[in-house]
Amino acid sequence: MATNAGAAIRLTTSAERYAKANGLETALMRARLGATVATGDLVTIEAEGRRHDFSVTQRRWIVSANATHLELTLDHPARRGG
Repeated sequence: MATNAGAAIRLTTSAERYAKANGLETALMRARLGATVATGDLVTIEAEGRRHDFSVTQRRWIVSANATHLELTLDHPARRGG
């Protein structure tokens, strides 16, 4: 799971496999996705002249004694919500 200044990003198995095969791990870790991202949104990573689409399949707020943070699950191939 990638964490950054925005939401934590979790990848499905297929999205993780695609990201590794295309060298997108760093770009996904650097993504600054915030609380306005909705289930069904598309997230496009541009790398080496190509666009790589992922879909947001789940939003989860994780609450602990000391913090609350948002986790977004991305999937590939992208499926449009609706």
